[in-house]
Amino acid sequence: MSSSTALSHSTSNESTDKDAPSAFAADSGGRRRVASRRVRTSSARRWSWVAMAIVAAAALAVAVAGEPPARTEQDRIREIAESVACPQCDGQSVAESDVAISREIRREIARQVRSGRSDSEILRYLAERYGEDVLLEPPRGGVAGLVWLLPMLGLCAGGVLVFTALRRWSRLGDAGSVAGAEAPDGAGAGHALAPPSSIEREDSRVVEGEVDSSGGGGVGGRWRSVLLGAGTIALAVVVGVFLATNTRDRGASDTITGNSPGGVAGDLRRAEELVAAGDVKGAIAAYDRVLEADPQNVEALTYQASLFLREGRRREGISQLREALGLDPTFIDAWSFLVVGLSVQGDDRAIQKEIASLVDRGSSDVANAVAQQLLAGGRPVESLKVLDAILRVRPDDVTALAWRGWTLARATLYEDALRHLDKARELDPRDPEVLGFRAIVLAQMGRTEEARRELAAFYSTNPPPRMLGIVGASGVREKLEKGAKASDE
Repeated sequence: MSSSTALSHSTSNESTDKDAPSAFAADSGGRRRVASRRVRTSSARRWSWVAMAIVAAAALAVAVAGEPPARTEQDRIREIAESVACPQCDGQSVAESDVAISREIRREIARQVRSGRSDSEILRYLAERYGEDVLLEPPRGGVAGLVWLLPMLGLCAGGVLVFTALRRWSRLGDAGSVAGAEAPDGAGAGHALAPPSSIEREDSRVVEGEVDSSGGGGVGGRWRSVLLGAGTIALAVVVGVFLATNTRDRGASDTITGNSPGGVAGDLRRAEELVAAGDVKGAIAAYDRVLEADPQNVEALTYQASLFLREGRRREGISQLREALGLDPTFIDAWSFLVVGLSVQGDDRAIQKEIASLVDRGSSDVANAVAQQLLAGGRPVESLKVLDAILRVRPDDVTALAWRGWTLARATLYEDALRHLDKARELDPRDPEVLGFRAIVLAQMGRTEEARRELAAFYSTNPPPRMLGIVGASGVREKLEKGAKASDE
């Protein structure tokens, strides 16, 4: 090796050695900036997850905390009828249709609601009897339940795709920022020694466009982090609202939070609140507002008429109740108020005529429901008037015989009660109402062995919840068990 060559090589090594500390320093500073940006990005991502959790939890809290207003029996009957299609109509629910089969289904819904069955049990019964097609809303279980599940799964899948795309976009921005920080201008061991390729020069220009002039971080990366957080929060809001609308048992007129809506439904609820507060005139005015908006609103006509009766405006009240029944002949409350109004007026003949007409139209179940409601409301005299009117037209009506016997039993007229119950048992030996009432009456009369047999037969019929409640409240089972233990001793 020549002296000039050796001198050149020595000079090159000395130059490289001198530049090494500055290169290491530049590389160290760049790595610190990269680490700082990674910490900030990681923190932004953590906060976006926290925000999503908070918003979703808040939406679920709104869904669960707000209890929907209590529904009356008539509310339930109407809502169930609105969810069942008329089997003979085109695009109408049984609540809208007035053909014979729709009236029959409405009566059946009313009967089962008053017997204590749940909405799902009633809908299942109707589906079994008339076919699944009568349900305007698909069931939430079985294969048909996928109709409710698939939108939720689709929403979640879409949310995952959006989140993944935003996160990937954010990572690409972070990678560009890291590349820009690790290749500072004019320095860097290894990078300064090798000439950049055309592709590397192009990447460098792109990266430099995403790095701010101070070298403190990527503007694009920060914006992508912000967009990631905003997108996550938006997704949480959508999911939370979806859950809020689908995890609560809301009535047909309830809002998403369970608050009372405005309009007709709001005025109806305000009228109910005013009646509860004793403000009869205010309630009448609220019903007036409903009838201005909807002159054929059966509920407003009925309950306003009941307030007229309370104020002594009997003729006006009775006339309006008949108008309501002309619109809905199966509305039990309207019938009950009409019977009370006619009874107070002393017009028993009108009661017999109205009930006989109802039974003649094939609605004896409605008439029986009226009698039962009057008895439950502390009106046994009016209840007997309705039952007598039914039995004049249909002497073998098992339900009317059973409830007439029970009404007499509540007045401690056990012999007369048992006569009606015995006749009903001959007509239908497995009717749970007949068996339950007979067991109670026989126990009251001291005929314990017969009462035990009748009670056992009652429980074997899978009785409805309402009858289970009546028999349980009577204490007949405990009385018979106590008697059996005493006789054994």
